[in-house]
Amino acid sequence: MTNRDRINECKRADESLCLFIDNAPAAFALFDSEMRYLAVSDSWLKDFGLERASVIGCSHYEIFPEISEEWKQVHRRCLAGAVEKAEADRFERADGSVQWVRWEVRPWRRADETIGGIVIFSEVITERKALEDTQSFLLQCGWPSSGEDFFLSLARYLADTLSADFVCIDRLSGDCLSAETVAVYFDGKFEDNMSYALKDTPCGDVVGETICCFPRDVRGLFPNDEVLQDMMAEGYIGTTLWSSQGEPIGLIALISRIPLANPERAAAVLKMVSVRAAGELERKAAEEALKQSEERLTLAQNAGHIGIFDWDILGEKIVWTRELEEIFGIPVGSFDGNYESWVSRVLPEDLEWLNPVVEDAFDSGRTDMQFAYRFLRPDGEIRWVEVRAQILRNDASAPYRLIGTNVDVTERRRVEEELRRLSLQLDLHMENSPLAVVEWDPEYRITRWSDEAQRVFGWSAEEMLGKHIDDVRLVYEEDWHIVAKLMEDMNAGIRPRNVNPNRNYRKDGGVIYCEWYNSVLRDSAGEVISVLSLILDVTGRLDAEEKLKRQVLLLQRAIAPANPTIVDGYSAASAYIPAYSGEEIGGDFYDIFRTEEGKVGILIGDVSGKGIEAAALASEARNAIRAFAYESSSPAMALGHANSLLARHGSTQFATVFLIVLDPATGEFTYSGGGHPPALVCRGCELVEQLISRGLPIGLFDGLVYSEASSRLDSGDKLVLYTDGVSEARNDGEMFGHEGILRVAGDHCDDKPDALVNRIVSAAREWANGYLADDTAVVLVTRD
Repeated sequence: MTNRDRINECKRADESLCLFIDNAPAAFALFDSEMRYLAVSDSWLKDFGLERASVIGCSHYEIFPEISEEWKQVHRRCLAGAVEKAEADRFERADGSVQWVRWEVRPWRRADETIGGIVIFSEVITERKALEDTQSFLLQCGWPSSGEDFFLSLARYLADTLSADFVCIDRLSGDCLSAETVAVYFDGKFEDNMSYALKDTPCGDVVGETICCFPRDVRGLFPNDEVLQDMMAEGYIGTTLWSSQGEPIGLIALISRIPLANPERAAAVLKMVSVRAAGELERKAAEEALKQSEERLTLAQNAGHIGIFDWDILGEKIVWTRELEEIFGIPVGSFDGNYESWVSRVLPEDLEWLNPVVEDAFDSGRTDMQFAYRFLRPDGEIRWVEVRAQILRNDASAPYRLIGTNVDVTERRRVEEELRRLSLQLDLHMENSPLAVVEWDPEYRITRWSDEAQRVFGWSAEEMLGKHIDDVRLVYEEDWHIVAKLMEDMNAGIRPRNVNPNRNYRKDGGVIYCEWYNSVLRDSAGEVISVLSLILDVTGRLDAEEKLKRQVLLLQRAIAPANPTIVDGYSAASAYIPAYSGEEIGGDFYDIFRTEEGKVGILIGDVSGKGIEAAALASEARNAIRAFAYESSSPAMALGHANSLLARHGSTQFATVFLIVLDPATGEFTYSGGGHPPALVCRGCELVEQLISRGLPIGLFDGLVYSEASSRLDSGDKLVLYTDGVSEARNDGEMFGHEGILRVAGDHCDDKPDALVNRIVSAAREWANGYLADDTAVVLVTRD
């Protein structure tokens, strides 16, 4: 091949690479050491509102003068070889808008292994972050402990989150033609509440609509709305608040002096908050109604609305006070004092039992009586009155006089009926709840035991009601100290609302795992009235989680076998230490296998990210490389084929890899890599060879071509492959590096493979003060 051919081939490769970068699905950009743009993907340009022609060759800091010094320091560290990332970082743009970005910065290297610049991968997560923040806000705001009214908190939050100059939350009138504000937030401060007509305002268009939006020129669309005109409004978005019966009861409206930049995000946030806001509006209305009812009752008590009567039984004369006449709705002084006049006002249905009750009281010798009955007022209204009376008797115990009071208890009866209805409704909800419901009195005796509780624990309500918690074998013995401490805390006012997982017994003796959601109800004096527990049986979920753990362990063992084997004449050892304990699974993988030609493949790799998705990609990458290397024995071709296979999945994840194909008979081997730290060959205790390969990680772009090189493993030589969890272990910012690995290999060159691998890992961990921040994998092959 002539030099011209080589130049043309390199030019075509560069053009192909640029084409792949331009059209990559991930947002990333390639910079030189001076932070000038070398290449940029379409996704990057779209996310940050840029034009390709205006950025290539320009300084990143000229394009984004608002970049903070903190990010510049990240760039400098990565230009020095670091790899850094963040899951969510705030980026305040020069125009005042805010983006939330998930990013990762890595250095890229020239052919001579010097760092040529950095590559920045990013993902704009502003929409997701806004919804997560809104959900968090709704979970925290409006509780009594917060000290602020829910609607005030919500108005300020919406103004800050959605960059609105004016936010109002309204309660609609019954005819939905006017509204009364419950919170108004304008230019960073709260305004007094007011009432206004909806006609000729955009709020009038909102009623009945889930979302109503006017992204621009809203004051031109509603010229008669004085608020819009005075504040020179441009953008408007609002939503209806619906009652639990599906009726419109309120509005939320946001107005800005500039056009709406992101109506979709604003609509998503409003939809999320509207459900809670509607519920709070209904609750507030109920509280106000209850407060008014209590005020009326207090007023009635203070005014002494108690009617008194005096019945001369022998003289057949009844005297009514003024208040009693008012209760019965007749003009003051118009009661004629006849027994028949009173009886004529009692409802016939009640008179049927009332006369026998009075006669029985007279005949029984009792001295007091109490009952309630209904009567009909002249205006046609039926009301309730409660009677308390003293029976005066002569020496022969015969009744001669009845003195008592009449209290109008109509409202109380209605409230009692409503409470009875609500109690029945609550009982119905409790019994149909998917959670078991158990209620305790202050001494922890069971006062409620739902059907679901019987299903979960096996005992019926008849068996459990009235039982003290000590009377039944309900709590698992080893968990009893936790439950006892929780009961003590709740009685003391600590953790009045809590979630407590513990084990419980069923009636049949079986043990189940439950989550107990407990809340303490206290009276106005702070005394405990009851404790309500909602219980979820999570035994099946825990079993599924345990099964998942076992599957994760199997997957981990598949991508990082504990004892890789190799052919006679060679020894192999490996180590794998995930950065996270427990259920989190890493993305490091390695393998040793035979090819169709009898050669030995030695593979190591590192997938970006964590968790099942990363492990799945690691397994797929490992199996793909192994399969392609089995047929061709060419590491470069195997990586190229595997790269194409993974890149076509469209995932944003990628893997760094290093593959060696060894001829065990001669010790000669070829190798190729993609974005992975160089492998090392230790010859004796001093001489070391670095195996450098400059390919890009696999899975990023389809069609990449990888190069390969050759070397040889002689008797006593050691081949060391590792992931960046070893080389990038840090001590005060300084990396362990290749030098640390070489130092350990040189100091312990006579150790057996297993011992040497453990020494390398231990040295890296000690360098990092006992904590390895990334997954760590090491594979060592020795020619005997």
